Formats: sequence, C-alpha cells, structure tokens
Amino acid sequence: MIDATKNSLAIIETVHKHNNCSVTAISEETGLAKSTVHSHVETLKRAGYLIESDNEFNLSLRFLQFGLDIRRWQPYMDIIRKKVTDLAERTGERAHYVIREGINGVFVYSDIGEDAVQTGVHTGDFVPLYTTASGKAILANLPSECIDEVLSESELRSITPNTITETKELRKELQNVRSEGLAYNRGEYVQQLWSVGAPVRDNNDRIRGSISISVPAHRVKRRGEENELSTTLLEIINELELAIAHS
Repeated sequence: MIDATKNSLAIIETVHKHNNCSVTAISEETGLAKSTVHSHVETLKRAGYLIESDNEFNLSLRFLQFGLDIRRWQPYMDIIRKKVTDLAERTGERAHYVIREGINGVFVYSDIGEDAVQTGVHTGDFVPLYTTASGKAILANLPSECIDEVLSESELRSITPNTITETKELRKELQNVRSEGLAYNRGEYVQQLWSVGAPVRDNNDRIRGSISISVPAHRVKRRGEENELSTTLLEIINELELAIAHS
C-alpha cells in the first residue's frame, strides 16, 4: 500500500471513530507526526472530505453521498427495500437487509414496525458474519472454500457471553443453517435480542444477501411466536425471490 494513501485512510478512520478530532489527537491515535497529519488534513479538507470547526475535524457528508449511491446501485434494491418494509409492517418488528463484504455483513437497509425496539445496530454498520442471524444465513450458504476463508480470517472474538467463538461449534451451527434454511441469533451480538435470518437468492441461485427480523428475546418465549416470525420471514423472501426472477 502506498504510504501517503495509507496515512490518509488512517486519518479518515480516526476522525470517523472519534469525531471532533484535533491534529494532536489524530497524531496520538495514528502515531503520525503532527506535520504529516497537518498536511493530510489540509489536503482532505480542500478536497471536501473533512470539515474544520474550531481547529477540530469531522468527516464531511461526501461520505454519505458515496454510501447512498453504492446502496442505490445494489442489484434489485428497489424490490428488496419494499419487501423489508413489508416485513417490518407485517411483524411489527425491526427488519434488515444485509450483504457480505469480506468477513463482515453490512446492514444496507433497515425498517421498523410499530413494536420495534432500539438495538444499537444501524444502517451502514459492519458486523462480523458469525455474530448475527443475517451473517450466518449468508456464511452458511457460501462455497465451502469461502467458509474456510472467512473463518480463518475472522477473529472469532466474543461480542456477548452468547457469541459462538469455537470453530467446531460454529461449523456445526452453519451446517444446521444450511439444512434448515434459517439462521438464528440468540443474544450473540446484542444481549437479550433474538433474530432469525434467511438468504436471498437471485434467479441464478446466487446469494445476494439476507433478510432478518430482530425481536426482544422475551417476546419469542410466547407460544408459537418463534415459528410465526420464521414463517413470515420465509414468505417474504419467497415473494422477493419471485419478484427478482421476473423483474
């Protein structure tokens, strides 16, 4: 990687992480000399990627424009957005569409029903595939060599006490997901949050992403609630895949 590019990216990531960063704070976080940081932030500011206020720097909304454009360019996004909204309305809960980038799942679109709760997960978040229902739904349906690659590159760290971090146990979980067509998350990324997810395929049987529903754990303890939500999810995905096939 070119050093100048690497330094600029490190500065952008630091400003994103901390917000309202001074040159001194960026220097301390990145290990770069203040003079180097100053040169880079001035270049990024003039190019419109950083904004300055009271000698502190923030990312500009140019990044929002990039993100929204990338989402808009995703295949079948208009159809997918409608079905995620439909799922949220029909269940009253929080629904997500997730795609894979490397070892992570990216929350590309979310919508909430009338009974949905805050989960701390937002559109645009990158989340390790192994920690969520959406991620496991994608991971389980990748070719075996891709699964091996993702697991070998993933840190498999514990996000909550329920996170599966043993490779053998995780592989068994992925086998169950593949055979059942559904992935579950029982407080593995957010404590006391239950989720169910399933893959979305195009008419060439390629995995495009996954859709999931997130529900407070106590709600699924009600009789039949888990089955009802899973059934609704599969119905929505079936409708979506039919729409994709004939779009």
